[in-house]
Amino acid sequence: MGNYQEIFEQLDKLRGSSVIIVCVGNILKGDDAVGPLVCEQLHRLKISAHLIDAGTVPENYIQPIIKKAPQNLLLVDAIDFGAAQLTCDFNSYTLAALIS
Repeated sequence: MGNYQEIFEQLDKLRGSSVIIVCVGNILKGDDAVGPLVCEQLHRLKISAHLIDAGTVPENYIQPIIKKAPQNLLLVDAIDFGAAQLTCDFNSYTLAALIS
């Protein structure tokens, strides 16, 4: 999804719900730092969502996330999905689809 307006529209749909944003990445590895950098910027904006800077070990945060039982969980990470650099994509999955 190259159009950031579309991403903002998707995020706007989350208003009023409990949201956890998990940011994943390594600040020592170039573009892999996107997760921690986004987390830092969102923290400065004082957003209402619960932020987790998971670094390179997101699995360490599974239990705290389960305990909070958010309605929505957003993951911020750098991946190579064949698009141009700096392309953002917004994918939505149900829990059932992720664990099946």
